[in-house]
Amino acid sequence: MSQHVKIEKISCKELQDSMNTDDSMVLIDTLPPDHFQRTRLPEAQNACVFDVTFLDQVNPLVPSKKSPIVLYGADAHTMDAATAADKLERAGYERITQ
Repeated sequence: MSQHVKIEKISCKELQDSMNTDDSMVLIDTLPPDHFQRTRLPEAQNACVFDVTFLDQVNPLVPSKKSPIVLYGADAHTMDAATAADKLERAGYERITQ
């Protein structure tokens, strides 16, 4: 039986602080590439949660399942980042924040 990872929520201020202090953190935009090109955050990578290849896109971005990952999508009320977090948890990633 797999152990569930607690998926943390992070504020904008906490994200900014983490980006300034943690070089191992990977920031991932979970939306399609066209949206990512228009509205991405600095330092963000793109892996579209709606693609069947989502996990294949994440693997080269986050080679260690112990690396910290911060996911974001359209806004706090959409399910894109939450869906991505669920997929990553099931794939064995351990440090997921959204």
